[in-house]
Amino acid sequence: MASVSAYRKQLSGFFASVRTDATEALLNEYFLPLDYLNYDIVTQTNIDSSVRIDGLEEAGSEAERARSSSRAESLRGLERQRLRWESQKLTQRLHGATHRPS
Repeated sequence: MASVSAYRKQLSGFFASVRTDATEALLNEYFLPLDYLNYDIVTQTNIDSSVRIDGLEEAGSEAERARSSSRAESLRGLERQRLRWESQKLTQRLHGATHRPS
């Protein structure tokens, strides 16, 4: 037997990224060289409002899980790709700036 359940979570104390044009004053504040004038400065801040997450969970018997194993493997592959992408984005954020084409 399979089942599907929905959930909704309210989170507080969440954070967001803030992207700002690199000005000479801002670069001086962060002790960065003026070479970064064509970049964006990305910082993180806490947001005051709460964030809502909605989702679905599914469960089933072992036989049903075996039948859907190829689908699950595809989803795991997509999840690995998403994690690689997020890792690359985090690496860019940790460097503090992303290049903006001229």
